[in-house]
Amino acid sequence: MITVELVPNGAQIQVTEENKEEFINHLVSYWLSRHATEVAALNELLSIDPKLHDELKWMLEHEITSAGTDQVFTTTEKQSGVAISIDLVPEGSKIVVTEQNKREYVNEMISHRMNQHTRDRATLRELENIDQELYHELTWMLDTDITDALKDLTFTVTKKRAGKVFSKDLVPNGRDITVTEDNKQEYVNELVSHRLMEHAQRVETVNNVKSIDVKLHLSLKSMMENKITGIIEGGFTITDIRSGKLVELVPDGRNVTVTEENKLEFIDAVEKYFQGSQSGRPQQIQKKKSRKWYHF
Repeated sequence: MITVELVPNGAQIQVTEENKEEFINHLVSYWLSRHATEVAALNELLSIDPKLHDELKWMLEHEITSAGTDQVFTTTEKQSGVAISIDLVPEGSKIVVTEQNKREYVNEMISHRMNQHTRDRATLRELENIDQELYHELTWMLDTDITDALKDLTFTVTKKRAGKVFSKDLVPNGRDITVTEDNKQEYVNELVSHRLMEHAQRVETVNNVKSIDVKLHLSLKSMMENKITGIIEGGFTITDIRSGKLVELVPDGRNVTVTEENKLEFIDAVEKYFQGSQSGRPQQIQKKKSRKWYHF
């Protein structure tokens, strides 16, 4: 509970018969201003989360009966496919929403959802510098009702390695979860997080290669920062300067042209080779979740 002063030093001014009308005017002005702010916030929520907007609007317009509700001052978010309960206020899980405090609950829900939306959009904008095409696709998805547009989309991402295409789950059992209008924000969050993590890992790869082969490091760095417009000599091969031998990064690599579409696969193959060469199994090392690099 927060005390709001209606006038400067209001906590020190006693309401009397002489000033009660002034007190009432200030109190009415405060509540009208607060109501206008709440209505504006609720209207803004409509464009972000129509379903939540309708639920909160209904709550404000209907009385919570003495039977009460099992709703408490918490909200649920999904992180990596797992539902997480978040307190809207300190110890919110212990505070039941009632007719008396429902307006506070609504305000906290709106504030939380607006902040979440701001964070999500900020994270999405990080993707723009890395993958503009994907950025525009996901922005379109968020701004469009996809109910009848993307019926076969699931919580997976398509990967290509050594010329083979496979799917990777973004969340546990993601291939069994269809992307809908209701869960598309979660899908976008998971895909953006996956893509940003991949980019960070590739930057790490390029930086670690520098200690082995400066020329290769510069080539990979340029590849990441610029579009490939011409033909890169050599295909999916590198010369290991430690042995002087030409290495095919994938089967028949010298005949696989490096293009704008597969350049990230090439960088991943370079990383896999250098990790594998430390154990004598260049083509058999699998990526680990923890990005631990060997020292060359």
